[in-house]
Amino acid sequence: MEFDHIWLIHLYRFVQGSVEAITVPALNGVVSPWTPAYQRSQLMTLAYAGVYFSPAVASITTGACLCYVSWSSIMYIYGGAGVVWSVFYAFFAFQSPEKHPGLCEAERAIFLSHSSSRPRKTLVQKTPWCKILTSMPVWAMFVGAFCRCFVFVMLIMQVQQYYKDVYPHLNSAMIGLLSGIPHVFMVVLMLIGGNVFDYLVNKNLLSRTNSRKLAETLGFGVMGACILAIGFLNDYVVVAVLFCVGVAFSAFSISGYQLNPLDIAPKFVGPLTGISRTGTAGSIVSTLLAAKTVGETHVSLHIL
Repeated sequence: MEFDHIWLIHLYRFVQGSVEAITVPALNGVVSPWTPAYQRSQLMTLAYAGVYFSPAVASITTGACLCYVSWSSIMYIYGGAGVVWSVFYAFFAFQSPEKHPGLCEAERAIFLSHSSSRPRKTLVQKTPWCKILTSMPVWAMFVGAFCRCFVFVMLIMQVQQYYKDVYPHLNSAMIGLLSGIPHVFMVVLMLIGGNVFDYLVNKNLLSRTNSRKLAETLGFGVMGACILAIGFLNDYVVVAVLFCVGVAFSAFSISGYQLNPLDIAPKFVGPLTGISRTGTAGSIVSTLLAAKTVGETHVSLHIL
């Protein structure tokens, strides 16, 4: 697209963001009927793993494409993959076990007996918007999403530029590799964390509430400490290691605020997730802060 048509790029990005805005509430709403309470952390972190594995794939392949193919190839690859996935999802995804034509009655009974959202014979309830908007747990989920997006989106947006500005001897392929590896570790720790937190809850070693608090503390605390330390370092190898540790531990937060809608009100998991995920506004704030402090690397990292 030509630079003279930059307004079309802005329009495209607006439409893209508007469409993607409904995917997270939709994901929780679709996954909820398929998720037994005793496997909630395990299965939900597995469902979200793809969301956080994609930056790893994108960073590595983007750097390689920039070096060895062309920048436009990136658009074709990711755009084509999105179209293919949409077709598969449209034909093979089903809202609930009772609507899936491929399940036998025994399999369907297993899901329905343990589901987080069992089929109900009662009338569909209206969404209690007033109670939701005045609920402290809902606002706690909002704060969790805000803090998560404040840092995570900033890392996706700015880490490659950070490596380029601070370590100019690194080429695009190496920068893409260094930017993508932390997200691979994050997905691994996310899956491990989901199993660990389910084990702690099922063995009555922790209450569900305390397991969520522990997940948030580990996820945000370790990541914040690592990013703060990076502001004082000059060795890109040590920096890369700290990025890996911080981003990996941030995976634990997925077993916290992102699962809370299923814990609090599985009947209204879609609206709850939608409201809490307005905390993605944190990504806007952090991006603007980074733009204002560009060139002041230490200041940017200390703020984050």
